[in-house]
Amino acid sequence: MRSPLMRHAAALLGAALLAAGCAVPREATVPLRTVAIGQQGAHDTLVVLLPGIRDLPEKFAQSGFGEPNGSRNFDMLAVDAHWGYYEDRSIVERLHDDVVEPARRSGYRRLWLVGVSLGGFGSLLYVDRFPDDVEGIVLLAPYLGEPDLADAIEQAGGLEAWSRMPLPKDPFALGWRSLQNIAVRGRPRVIVGYGTSDPLAATYGPLLQTVPASKVHALGGAHRWSTWAPLWGAIEATGEIQ
Repeated sequence: MRSPLMRHAAALLGAALLAAGCAVPREATVPLRTVAIGQQGAHDTLVVLLPGIRDLPEKFAQSGFGEPNGSRNFDMLAVDAHWGYYEDRSIVERLHDDVVEPARRSGYRRLWLVGVSLGGFGSLLYVDRFPDDVEGIVLLAPYLGEPDLADAIEQAGGLEAWSRMPLPKDPFALGWRSLQNIAVRGRPRVIVGYGTSDPLAATYGPLLQTVPASKVHALGGAHRWSTWAPLWGAIEATGEIQ
């Protein structure tokens, strides 16, 4: 039986699916389906790409994330981490068992998670449970809940003060808690990218106060792949992901 938190999350995300004209959410399968982007095994760093609520993993390559880059020093793997894995609370387990552990066994020494929209939330859930598994996370236009949650954090005096209060009955509060835990631990590294015309940007106040300005990339654009692909290109060009 799903917990009250996840029932609430299902209602929120179900509304988002309907608004987006999406079909009924798919069921989670075992193992988690993965899609290799480009050559595999050429480097000892693996970048794992988590899509948003509407998208298949193939969308990363279709949108230009896999374009050849002569300076690229990592391999890329997209995962079919759709809403079904969040609804049944298996997203972290499946990422760990079906992606991270096999990557370690195959020889990868360092891993990064790159999450788009809902995938950003999934990345935060993962590192909250397995903080030592990954070198860093890239949050591209992360979905971190409705504006009232971010407003509550700001009204509390910021993420640190809010984290000392009882966790609200909002499943996306878990993502904010993870951000605070990252700030306390000092790891993994966090990079943020978003479009300045993205409606979700209104919820990023507490996020941008937590992440150093040098790790934040903003471009004109909305909540769409045509914004995220150039953001990814700008982040990759820094050479930090290695």
